[in-house]
Amino acid sequence: MFGGRLRASIEGIISVISAAQTRIRENPSILKKRESAPSGESATSQAPLQLPEKVTLDWLFKNVPYSLWFWLIAAFITVFGVGVSVAFKLPFIQQWYGVMCKLLPSVH
Repeated sequence: MFGGRLRASIEGIISVISAAQTRIRENPSILKKRESAPSGESATSQAPLQLPEKVTLDWLFKNVPYSLWFWLIAAFITVFGVGVSVAFKLPFIQQWYGVMCKLLPSVH
């Protein structure tokens, strides 16, 4: 049940997390907020983001960075794919859809 694509997906996730840990360990200042603008640049002050009375999709699309939407969609697709691959290995799902997933080669 835990072989093949599922194992490869989990190993990929582990490698990404490991790389992030290494990056943070080598450069801990990456997590700290910059308080002043670097020299040579004009300091621009931004007004703090005001929360609306009601959070709507329109408000989220305007105020959440696109990279976060990309990663959120990628995470949903990954979780869905892993769920489908695991589900099709369950015998009652195979019977329901009329498919057979061979986990081991047949020996004659």
